Amino acid sequence: MWDEVINHKDPESVPLPWDGLNHHTYGLRLSEAIIITAETGVGKTSILKEVEHSLLTNPLLIEKKAGVGILHLEEPNYDTVVGLMSIEANKPLHLPDTERNEEELWNAFDRVINNDRVVIWDHFGSNDIDAVLSKIRHMAALGCKYIVVDHLSIIVSDHSGDERKQLDEISTKLKMLCMNLNIAVICVIHQNRQGQIRGTAGVEQIANIVIKLYRDKTDSDPWRRNITRVTVEKNRFCG
Repeated sequence: MWDEVINHKDPESVPLPWDGLNHHTYGLRLSEAIIITAETGVGKTSILKEVEHSLLTNPLLIEKKAGVGILHLEEPNYDTVVGLMSIEANKPLHLPDTERNEEELWNAFDRVINNDRVVIWDHFGSNDIDAVLSKIRHMAALGCKYIVVDHLSIIVSDHSGDERKQLDEISTKLKMLCMNLNIAVICVIHQNRQGQIRGTAGVEQIANIVIKLYRDKTDSDPWRRNITRVTVEKNRFCG
């Protein structure tokens, strides 16, 4: 075992967009499955797009040509792309009253989207479990090292049968893909009203990192209504 100890190489970590989250996770590592969970309307997709933008603009990943695969199953690809462009431009480009011109749109598009590191699944509403897993394999073959799935709940909701077993099945298969293909997969899953992952606890057991988001959407203080608390509920790498 000494040879393994002395020759061990620390896994490369890619930072997340927030220093506080990096302090608790040491960033993202390949072969890991990361779960982000929250109630509906808290901002899971917004968090994901910040992570995607960070990965797509990371100079080290650009140099390595490490791709980012995006599967946002609840929105058209236009919304996904304009969301990433909005982060780059630092303004909500999707809103009709936002001032913007074609040059500004092109600059944001060119800096983030206009390269072969971005792979977006044009899913046309298809959420079949095997199709999603096949697409992840395909993205990995195209050079994607970081793949985002938003969200697991919608995949199993389109199928009859036991939701718990289906969530356990797809999460187990995703974890195996992470390890076999040496990729990082970031998944969203909904919470129930009790603050637990809907349907099963198996997803949390399999995940390397579980991040939960909280926000009081009914607070009378507008500042508090728009502040999201992020907690790292689990991290196999560093506790």
